[in-house]
Amino acid sequence: MVKDFNVFPDHKHFHMGSSKLDKSLFFMPGDDDWKRVRSILSPVFTSGKLRAMMAHIGGISDGLVHSLSEFEKNGKPVDMRKYIGAFAMDVISACAYGINPQSTSNPDHPIVTNAKSILGLDAGLNQILSVLTPALARFLNLEPFPVKAVDYFDDLTNQILKERKVNNKYIIINNNKHKKRTDFIQLMIDSEKSDKESGYYSGSEPEVDDESIGGQLPKKVVGTLTPDELTAQGILFFIAGYDTTSAALTHAIHYLSKHPDCQQILYEELRSCDEFTYEKLSQLKYLNAVINETLRLAPSLTRIQRECVQDYKLGNTGITVPAGASVEIYPYAIQRDPDFWPNPNDFIPDRFLNPVHHPYAYLPFGGGPRICIGQSYLRRKFTYWTRNGVPGSNYPEYEAYIGVHHDWTVELVKKWGRVYGTYTGFRRSIVINEPDLLRDIMVKDFNVFPNHKNFHMGSSKLSQSLFFMPGDDDWKRVRSILSPVFTSGKLRAMLSHIGGISDGLVENLSQFEKGKPVDMRKYIGAFAMDVISACAYGINPQSISNPDHPIVTNAKSILGVDAGVSVILSVMTPRLGRFLNLEPFPVNAVDYFDSLTKQILSERKVNNKYMTINNNKYSEKSDKETGYYSGSEPEVDDESIGGQLPKKGLGTLTPDQMVAQGLLFFIAGYDTTSAALTHAIHYLSKHPDCQQILYEELRSCDEFTYEKLSQLKYLNAVINETLRLAPSLTRIQRECVQDYKLGNTGITVPAGASVEIFPYAIHRDPDFWPNPNDFIPDRFLEPTHHPYAYIPFGGGPRVCIGQRFALQEMRMCMAKLIHHFEFIASNKAKIEYFTGNILMSPK
Repeated sequence: MVKDFNVFPDHKHFHMGSSKLDKSLFFMPGDDDWKRVRSILSPVFTSGKLRAMMAHIGGISDGLVHSLSEFEKNGKPVDMRKYIGAFAMDVISACAYGINPQSTSNPDHPIVTNAKSILGLDAGLNQILSVLTPALARFLNLEPFPVKAVDYFDDLTNQILKERKVNNKYIIINNNKHKKRTDFIQLMIDSEKSDKESGYYSGSEPEVDDESIGGQLPKKVVGTLTPDELTAQGILFFIAGYDTTSAALTHAIHYLSKHPDCQQILYEELRSCDEFTYEKLSQLKYLNAVINETLRLAPSLTRIQRECVQDYKLGNTGITVPAGASVEIYPYAIQRDPDFWPNPNDFIPDRFLNPVHHPYAYLPFGGGPRICIGQSYLRRKFTYWTRNGVPGSNYPEYEAYIGVHHDWTVELVKKWGRVYGTYTGFRRSIVINEPDLLRDIMVKDFNVFPNHKNFHMGSSKLSQSLFFMPGDDDWKRVRSILSPVFTSGKLRAMLSHIGGISDGLVENLSQFEKGKPVDMRKYIGAFAMDVISACAYGINPQSISNPDHPIVTNAKSILGVDAGVSVILSVMTPRLGRFLNLEPFPVNAVDYFDSLTKQILSERKVNNKYMTINNNKYSEKSDKETGYYSGSEPEVDDESIGGQLPKKGLGTLTPDQMVAQGLLFFIAGYDTTSAALTHAIHYLSKHPDCQQILYEELRSCDEFTYEKLSQLKYLNAVINETLRLAPSLTRIQRECVQDYKLGNTGITVPAGASVEIFPYAIHRDPDFWPNPNDFIPDRFLEPTHHPYAYIPFGGGPRVCIGQRFALQEMRMCMAKLIHHFEFIASNKAKIEYFTGNILMSPK
């Protein structure tokens, strides 16, 4: 930072878009132009000019005291972050532009609204890419800052310059007296003149704050600042001074409230001071010790970066830092290191009364000629939950996507609890695994959480499928049309398909009866493929004997487990996926199903209703017309769905919506059912006593009809226990569309946040399930669990619409298999899982 500053002169480079910020001191490369600007700005921060600003700061501080006095009278709790934030906004505005917006009472002032637009906690995709991948951001011509807000400050600066350039350096106060303007803009204007001309001459050289700055800067000011450079510095002061100061003051008040003894010592010191002038405040030792200790425990900036411009030998370490590498410095970690700070996590202001620490073990403002604020966007982005008192980490839990996902969800819940804050990509998320809260979110307050998380679907029609549609009137219309497809009457009609394909599976497995090991995943996968194809399109591809059938190859292309970059970006950063026109699904495969659906529609639309199970054909006509009328209302799967859907279907599905539903049935019904059946056979092979009980129950059943399969208690208990131990979907997501108070937790879920639900973790929680890791079907014979402690199909109006179809498919397959075979676990019978997959999908 100091001795070899010439090797590390630059901050990390960011893309600034069309804004003037690349001309600000922070973002400029450390070349001669940077030295010129730094030389011009240094006199702005001399003690003489800071004294002149104290009137602004003191007056605004008095306003803060007045605003807080109302809480003194009634003892009401006060949100200090709100009031200190308004104080910081007023100070930085007054000191930068000479305008005090009085933010608390005037939150719509243009300075406040435009500053908050730039300083917004919700860093958008443009900002994130501009910080993390500046080359890509430049290529895409992204704008990391709101253009209108930047233009406002540009216009404001130019207006101030125009008004003051000639003779308006003074403001009129009471009795027509004149007072010199002391805001940053005026001081930078004055920097164009000599110190004597500007009226701030003290007979000494400009002060510098660091041991090496003087050696890096010209002895005299070189040139002046351009209007664009003035604009850039003004915006930089907001970015560098608002949230950092606000956060530091909030932390200081928090620490003092937790340490009343320290607060009393500080109070006594302040009582002994007759006035709070620049000099006297600087001499209050305990006040400065409290501030320093606060900045040690809570440095506003937790990461500092420098770029290496030439190969550099790193002291005596034997390491060479190559040119172009970035040096990362962590003030928070250094300032909590017990080798540098005894009892590092304790608030002990006394350690700064007679400091003995290494000067570079304390660097809340950085060090050397450059100080760093460049990571403020990401820092604010990833501390939202911590700053609001919600447990959780300050970074996205990427480990869940590089390890076995369902195992990691359990570890996260053990670490943070059933409710904690996290981040999905760059988006706020809150994990909720409390059954009572889930009932509220999924059912009672469905209107606040009507949507699944938004993904980018590319050119495919999947955005028009029931799962991916937002929970608006169009979703209700489509759900209303599709619900009759899954009534018991129509599921009975599909059972002949499922039974016939189950018989084919039994025949294929008969070759292994003599004890040869069998890959059940392969054969059950083929069974699931044939069922979903037959029931969606009326075509049985017989996958085992015909693996190259177009339905099989195209479906597997879409359902491929190895997600590529396009899929990952479309899921994690859908806005980027849309912007880059990514295709998360193979276009040729999607086009195949598009053409197939339209071909089937063309063939059957007029009179070929028979010998098909066409999920959308039936719903275009009334129940009486289709031949499935039973005189009752369509069945619903959840306590609240009926209240959310229209009483009668509204219109019909378009061809594109039919294509979307067909694709959805493949995605939702193939791998999930295949995985569940594979797990069921695995658990039964490991528990021969349970397999025998099931076999005896199946032997007592004379035929496997819809009604009789539904009444086989132990069969259903085995399936339910399988789905408890191995829910196909290990993560469920809902989007919050308005600020929401989360039960009695004291937590407010902000609008736009994602709610993450971990069925696997809930299903393995010992508080809900005794011996949670054991396979015990009997627990479902007389179930006593909380209904939202078991959610393999989700819950509420967005519960899986195909739930009863999936259960019926599993019942028929399990009944046929266990009735014909005994499954014995091989010595190598261990299930391995794909990493990063939210489906609990065996390899």
